[in-house]
Amino acid sequence: MKDTFVRKVATITALLVWLYLALVLLLGTSVGWVYIGLDVIAISLPVVGGVAYFAARFGVARGLRGTILRLSVASFVSVSCLLAADVAYSFFLNSQDVDEPAWNDRRLFDPTLTVGELYPPRYFPTDKNFRILKPGVSVRGSHRGEYYQPELLKSPTLTSILAEYPVTCTTDDHGFRNRTPMGEADLFVLGDSFAFGWAVDAEDSWVGRLERSLGRPIYNLGIPGSSPKQELGVLKYVLESNADSAGIRQLLWLIYEGNDLDDSYAERAPARVEAPGVWQRLSKGTVLDGVQTIPWHVQGQSILHRLLAGELTLQQPALDASSAERYLIDGVRSSTALFQSPTLGPRLFFPGFIEQAAAPASFVLEHPNRPRLDAVFAEVARLSDERSFEVVVVIVPTAARLHGPFYQGFPPISDQPHFANYVTALSTRMGFQTLDLLPFFAPYANRELLYLRDDEHWNARGNAVAAEIIQREIFP
Repeated sequence: MKDTFVRKVATITALLVWLYLALVLLLGTSVGWVYIGLDVIAISLPVVGGVAYFAARFGVARGLRGTILRLSVASFVSVSCLLAADVAYSFFLNSQDVDEPAWNDRRLFDPTLTVGELYPPRYFPTDKNFRILKPGVSVRGSHRGEYYQPELLKSPTLTSILAEYPVTCTTDDHGFRNRTPMGEADLFVLGDSFAFGWAVDAEDSWVGRLERSLGRPIYNLGIPGSSPKQELGVLKYVLESNADSAGIRQLLWLIYEGNDLDDSYAERAPARVEAPGVWQRLSKGTVLDGVQTIPWHVQGQSILHRLLAGELTLQQPALDASSAERYLIDGVRSSTALFQSPTLGPRLFFPGFIEQAAAPASFVLEHPNRPRLDAVFAEVARLSDERSFEVVVVIVPTAARLHGPFYQGFPPISDQPHFANYVTALSTRMGFQTLDLLPFFAPYANRELLYLRDDEHWNARGNAVAAEIIQREIFP
């Protein structure tokens, strides 16, 4: 009876451990040509159970009953602790959020285009974790800034700074915001929304202005919402799929202080873009339809999964208790803080970037994505040597670091831009030319706003100043 009990305990524990690890580490990935979906994991359970049962039986026969029980208990407790930690961490993240209506719910009742709704949609051209824009799309309209929430229009104070930005955006056959054919340019731009030209027409962006000033075609690979890892994916994709036309001789690579360390460094595209498995197809429309989302929730909240994806951080945006009134404006709750400046006027600031500007050097050095950033730079260096092109790294500061100190009651920030300093040193080690825009933007910091008032990106003046600095310092 004791032997049977031990075998059952060992088998059940092995199944639980395998199920947790499979959901957290394997679900949504591919091994060779096999996509690991819920159906594959379900099929694996009898196999794992059988192996565990016969292994336990073998061990019991050799007098290892106590060892097997202790190992089973330890494994069960470990998985239970991991699950508890996953839930606790999710509670912690949720506690940092400002209560507000869900994004999709807000859009259903808001007639205006909010941030990102106007631009051509992005898609994954491969199973790697990077996106480009849908090709051959032309859109025209006006969108709100990224700090906009419909309910903020109830505030007379905020109504004066919440703006609509008229934008026209056209993508070429490759899925990038260009009118110049790729084969005509040897100067390329790589980066996120700052490279893309957020909230301005292409000709008014710093890329468009620089192109006119230089009289030299520039091809823009900027994709909004990209991390350096994803930008590397874009670059490799272009080099591999357009070998004849992508004649890069010089690459301007924009690195943004705000979220380039925190954004995704995962290798593969999210699993939800894959075709549904057998279980998903059979259960669609039944009462079991919602059951298939549970495994994804287990994976999504897992600390292990977040760690491997580079999404684990305890540096979460939190409201400053000493200035909570900055988030309650005319009785309206805002997720961003309103500050006033006698010379620059009112502006909304994202709390996460405020905290980041105040963080010590250890925030960068101990960040889980810091070694991943190093690896990305090393790969870009390898590509530049292999393809014989020059890389110029342009570091973009946040509005919190540039303008924040000149706003009344703004929290203290660090005396050094630790992320920019780290990227400068890393870029130099790789043999890249580096241009940190912060010292060149500094003369404007207290007298001219270079960023939008309700958005993290440059305004028209900021784009113009950036173009002037880049031309002067890189193309004298």
